[in-house]
Amino acid sequence: MNDEAQQTLDWARKTAGDHVGEEILAAQMFCPRGAWGDKPRHLKRWLFRTFGVAGGGLHPLEREMSRLNVALLSPSSVVLCPLRTGSTAFTAEPPFARFDRNGLEASWKRRKVTATLQAGDTAASHRQSKIVVATLAPPGDEPLEIDLPDTKVTRFLREELSRSG
Repeated sequence: MNDEAQQTLDWARKTAGDHVGEEILAAQMFCPRGAWGDKPRHLKRWLFRTFGVAGGGLHPLEREMSRLNVALLSPSSVVLCPLRTGSTAFTAEPPFARFDRNGLEASWKRRKVTATLQAGDTAASHRQSKIVVATLAPPGDEPLEIDLPDTKVTRFLREELSRSG
């Protein structure tokens, strides 16, 4: 595990350990589906969160998500918590979802997305990111899609959930 992944794991164990109730094996920050460069999804998500308009196929759990969240993997479950920014650090809020690893089906798609950042009237920069779209489908419930960065921690999550699914 690289230094950045270890720092994230140490942070998660310290700030979100009470939300999980058992050892945290991995922690990966993630965004709601479409947050990387899919502008139409931003408007749909805002309408959904603000007015409860559910059009566009958004999952009901997206009402509880923030723009940045953390997925916590424990030996028995996957816990999803929204992150809030403080004056000096992120804090993990109480979880909006907890999925038992037994029976949880997970699928993964790798993608490249381009975000356009507008700076003033004329200048724009384009940034390409590699992401993984994870679909988490608990038994008897609607599947949830989330966007994760394509990192070693995301690959570890994929391996672990493939073993337990």
